[in-house]
Amino acid sequence: MALENRLNNIPTKSKVTAIGSNPMRRELILGFEDGNVCTYDHETGKRIHDCYKHKGWVTALSSLPAAKVFFSAGNDSTLITYNAIGGSSVIDKLNIGSVIYTITYHSRANQIIFGISQGIQIHEYNLNHITGQVISSTPLSIVCEHTDITTGVLMLDKIYSVGFDGKLILYDCLFDNIPTVSKKVLAHTAGITCLIAQKNPKDNSEWLMTGSFDKTAKVWSLDGKLLYRFTDFTQPVTGLTYVNSTKTVWIAAGLHYAYVYDPKSGEKVSSFIDTFLSIEGKEAHYFLILLRYIPELNIVIASTNIKQFNEWHYKTTGCVSCLKVKSPLENVCYTKKSPILMFTGDTEGNVFKWEQMQSNQIMYSQDHLLKLEGKKDISTYLVQAVSLGVAKTTLIKNDTENENDKELIINPKQVVSTKRIKTVDERLPAYYVRSRSAAKISERERGVGGYISQYEHLEKKNEPKSSNHIARTASGKSILRIIFIEKLDLIIAASEDKDIYVWGFDLEALQALNTLKTESENKEEGSGTANRAVSFTLRNVFRNHTEPVTSLTLVDDVDSFGAVFLLSAGWDRRICVWDLNHFDLFTVYSDPNATNVETAETASMGYIHNMDYSPHLKYFAYAAGSDMCVYVRKFSPIGSEMTLMYELRAGIDSEVTCIKWNFITNEWVTGMDNGEFRIWGMDGTLLQAINTRGSIHAIAIDYVQKALLIANQDTLKIFDMDEYTCVQTNDGHTDVIRDVLFIPERNQYITVSLDCTMRIWNAWSRDSSQEETDIDPKKKFSDNIWEDIRKCVKNTIEVEDPNSIIDKFFQKRYEQNPSSFHEDHQQPIKNMSNAHYEAVRFSADRPYTTGGSRRPLLPIRMRRTPVPLDTKVSHRFYHPEEKLVQQVTHEHILDLGGRILIQVDINNERRIQQTYQQLVAAERLRLENEYRLKTEELMRRWQEQLDEERLRLKKEYDEILAELERIREAKTRAEIEALIKRMREEAEQALARQWKLAQEQLALAVKQAEDRLRSILELEFLEEKERFARELIAKKDAEYAERELKALEKLRYELTKEHDQNVETIRQRHAEEVTELKNKLRLAEERYRREFSTRARLESDFRLLQTDYKRFMDNSDVFHSDYMLKLYHIGEQVGDAKFEKVL
Repeated sequence: MALENRLNNIPTKSKVTAIGSNPMRRELILGFEDGNVCTYDHETGKRIHDCYKHKGWVTALSSLPAAKVFFSAGNDSTLITYNAIGGSSVIDKLNIGSVIYTITYHSRANQIIFGISQGIQIHEYNLNHITGQVISSTPLSIVCEHTDITTGVLMLDKIYSVGFDGKLILYDCLFDNIPTVSKKVLAHTAGITCLIAQKNPKDNSEWLMTGSFDKTAKVWSLDGKLLYRFTDFTQPVTGLTYVNSTKTVWIAAGLHYAYVYDPKSGEKVSSFIDTFLSIEGKEAHYFLILLRYIPELNIVIASTNIKQFNEWHYKTTGCVSCLKVKSPLENVCYTKKSPILMFTGDTEGNVFKWEQMQSNQIMYSQDHLLKLEGKKDISTYLVQAVSLGVAKTTLIKNDTENENDKELIINPKQVVSTKRIKTVDERLPAYYVRSRSAAKISERERGVGGYISQYEHLEKKNEPKSSNHIARTASGKSILRIIFIEKLDLIIAASEDKDIYVWGFDLEALQALNTLKTESENKEEGSGTANRAVSFTLRNVFRNHTEPVTSLTLVDDVDSFGAVFLLSAGWDRRICVWDLNHFDLFTVYSDPNATNVETAETASMGYIHNMDYSPHLKYFAYAAGSDMCVYVRKFSPIGSEMTLMYELRAGIDSEVTCIKWNFITNEWVTGMDNGEFRIWGMDGTLLQAINTRGSIHAIAIDYVQKALLIANQDTLKIFDMDEYTCVQTNDGHTDVIRDVLFIPERNQYITVSLDCTMRIWNAWSRDSSQEETDIDPKKKFSDNIWEDIRKCVKNTIEVEDPNSIIDKFFQKRYEQNPSSFHEDHQQPIKNMSNAHYEAVRFSADRPYTTGGSRRPLLPIRMRRTPVPLDTKVSHRFYHPEEKLVQQVTHEHILDLGGRILIQVDINNERRIQQTYQQLVAAERLRLENEYRLKTEELMRRWQEQLDEERLRLKKEYDEILAELERIREAKTRAEIEALIKRMREEAEQALARQWKLAQEQLALAVKQAEDRLRSILELEFLEEKERFARELIAKKDAEYAERELKALEKLRYELTKEHDQNVETIRQRHAEEVTELKNKLRLAEERYRREFSTRARLESDFRLLQTDYKRFMDNSDVFHSDYMLKLYHIGEQVGDAKFEKVL
């Protein structure tokens, strides 16, 4: 559903200044800087008509389909009206009195609104124009609220205008009064260049958008409130347009491509749409200025700063989203549980998780699942986890990287700063993940790009396993196959490094999260939510293959086999069966008839490329490339009992690249390298072969629409399973599609390719109309006549009683609408049967007629002798809810039958008329084809006659010229001889001069050649000298580097040794000082205890002394001397003092 570039850099005579369209003729209209207005074919880009030439720039273009006209305005203040049907001829010229910069319409009031200098101007237009003047020359109103040019005007519920003064003005528009300003907003700090709006109540989309010279674009509500601000631009915004087909906004801001945004969420989606994905970051000699989406043509037109324009057209089979990564992608899988997650594997060993963002359906978030290697025991692996929510990967670089072998050697007991690497047995909830940057992975560790056959672009070399380290990071090997097992919530990836990696949810974190759930919550819902909240960890690594693993398939049949098994195969031609319940190797395929051990486990002669399992047959099939066939074996948990049932052999020299079991039709589908896919029955018989012209690399099943998805080179082709015809083609990839996936929950296809992109496409849907079966025309004509009556009878072949036909006809009508006869309880028919009521209603619609008047219209079986009017024939019509019997006259029934027959005749005549029109159209088409063929034949014959006449005339002309030449030669022979003599003399003189000059030039050339040779020899000598010097310097540098390396190692060893000695000396000195300080501390503590005890004793004695002295002073009432008075005074001070102050 993306827009693709169809017309790129179409040259024009002048710069494009205005863009419009003529929906009546489906033409593109462009206005130019030189004043010309021209129409173009939007498919080919060719100019059709030159409509008019303004005196100055064309400033605005607009169409009015209701009046079958379109308008152009220019700097000459002239508004030109064109006939939109009759060849874009000018029908009216109107001088507005001011330059028109933008045009919009108020359709309910038949008004046209012009954006002029400093305001807006409103005129009335007439749809039923006779004189040719559509626009009234007298303005209804002119509102000047801007202070500069009005660059944009829109009409929704209100009128909106913007201008170079940076203001956004809202007007209340009434039918009879002048628009009044309801709000002014200073929207931008510079001039506003463009204005667009969208109002769609279905998807709750109501907004305005403005672009400005201040390098910003802003989204506003319809009442003038700011919603979003886009500031990602480095140049002024010159163009805005809303692309309704993709629900996105394109913004032109000084680049040769447009910025693409989602207006509802405000997110930039340019990197998720392939329209400009291939040209972003590339330089161009032009940039976009104006943008215009034309909904009638479903195209976007852009003008540039040079004399050219571009066009993008909407493609229904284009991709919805294009997700780009750094490495080529190999495969994809997904999980059906909500939220739907997708997982991809690439050629560098990376596994990415993709999740659609909540803001829109275009953008996807990406997380990275790390692949680690280690020893056989899972507890020795480093913990790796990527949360499905907001977890971020922590990358820790190793300082001891070797240039030849960049491996990360980690000691799990080592503490680096505050982070500690935990094993599985001792990990914490916060995960520490160690990995290398993808940029630091050496080229020898990566899968080689390109595609030759199926897997020849991958490396095949064997690397010795290192046993002197606990864990090392992924070596950049390709992920060749990836599947997601819904039942066990496992991601299983087969890698080129011979291992199979199994990721699953962190069980400890999941258990901890589940404990937080309340007992009232549903366990199933809680489990699903917890699964999405916790992270993925590496649960296990299957190691038994000796070559890259290319195929994985699941056998989920616990009732038959007792467990869930995983089948794996690859280049080692071995088939391994893994028990996913216990994560161990269950069995390996073995040939009981093998003569030696080496070939006992070999399942084919060539590499195994692909594998699939049939639950219906309980067979599994695998494609062996060089064997040119597919082997189908019966699955068994015992390796020696996997019996070969049959072979799907192509019989041509082409490798089978993929195999798929079609569970819809119970057939095998194989894809081949020569572009052919074949359909095989359950017994191995070839049913059909279809060629797609290109190698096939993946097959998927769309079981909703019953279609086959074929990855054909860089194109996805959809084939209907009914006739295996190609019903849709999705192209857009630039390299081979490696895998394809169908997501029925979203009705989408997913493809991954070696062009480093994953693309998402809308699924193909069948046409709702059903083809009519071929029947006898006479029988069909007869059936159509009595269709309305016979459909009420179970047996439509024999009808004995015509009354039963009418009875069952009424009964059928009642069953279709039983409530229509009970809505009005005031009617007198509430106690009547429905059949009786229908008969009375039909007979009351027209005058009463006798049975004889309708008799010729009835078939022979229904013709009876006329019955008198007063004679009544009793017919029983039972109401479904009442047990009443009513009587209806036979004439009423005949009248009703006649009415039905008349209606049937009318329908029959209508069908005959339609058939006649179809026959006439077919005959017209045949005659047109015959006329075209005869015209071509006549043109061919006329051309042949014309060529023969041309040859005859040319021959006569040559003869006349020859005769004239002979006569001319005879007359001028003497003159020619004299001229030849004179020319010979002059030639001899010139030859002598030339010879002399040549001798001089030869001498000069020899001298120059000697000088040049001398210079060349000198340069070669200097180059040889420099080369020798460089080699000598390089050799000396290498020797110096080697000596330097040895010196550094020696110095490092000595410094390390000296450092260890110094550390030991410092440690001993530190221990001695600590011991000495401890002794001093012990002595200080003892001295403190002694002082403290002495102080306590003195304080006690002092208190006793105070007490005795107070008692003495209190008992001494008479003082006989000055000594006693002084002693009393001193005693008062000491008695009230504290012990600390006394000391």
